[in-house]
Amino acid sequence: MNVDRIEDINPNPEKGSVSLHDLLTHENPNAARYQGLIQRQMQAYGDTFLPHRFSERWTGDASPFEEEGVRNFFAEKLQGGLLIDPGCSDSDAMRYTARLFKAKTYIGIDLGKKLDPYVGYPPTDPRLRFMPSTNNPPCVELKVKADMLDFISHLPDNSANFSVNGIDDSIILVAEYDEAFWNEIKRATRLGGIIFGYESRLSHFDAKGLQSKEKELGLRWPYFIYEKVV
Repeated sequence: MNVDRIEDINPNPEKGSVSLHDLLTHENPNAARYQGLIQRQMQAYGDTFLPHRFSERWTGDASPFEEEGVRNFFAEKLQGGLLIDPGCSDSDAMRYTARLFKAKTYIGIDLGKKLDPYVGYPPTDPRLRFMPSTNNPPCVELKVKADMLDFISHLPDNSANFSVNGIDDSIILVAEYDEAFWNEIKRATRLGGIIFGYESRLSHFDAKGLQSKEKELGLRWPYFIYEKVV
């Protein structure tokens, strides 16, 4: 079900609502090159939908969030902000995490043909806004059917936190796409924000300007947490 329809348009923006049109404002200088990489990745991988449960290692049995120090750290970093979940698949673990730590907005991104329900991309009508859930605290929760690199490359600098789970060489098959993907995540991560995940390949991840936090919080690989400090 595509929820990007005319009847979903709210012409009177209300407090707490989110517009993808207003969010995706970065005019990326690498846009043309990225389109070539995206096409190569699409040819290699297609729109295969792979259900995975990597993100649920954060919220299931023996969750790191059971530790007070980890909970306090994530509460400080996620509260009131934007959490982006590339390759979200059909898991709701990061949606739950966004609620748990009082994020203002959660956006999962996936191209899988079985993703349902989803929001259409790119946004075509600037009047289309999405309202917070009725949860307490409220959180705008979206799953967007889009290429991960394409979507993230249009986010402004220093604007979000990211959770990247299970993104490895079985998902990203083009090395240059992988490098661009991580570079764009780093650019778009807010200063003082975090990039965290479980079981993701980091071979093209440049940690310059980031500080590793998992050891400080008592976690080990395949968990990873980086804080953007520069």
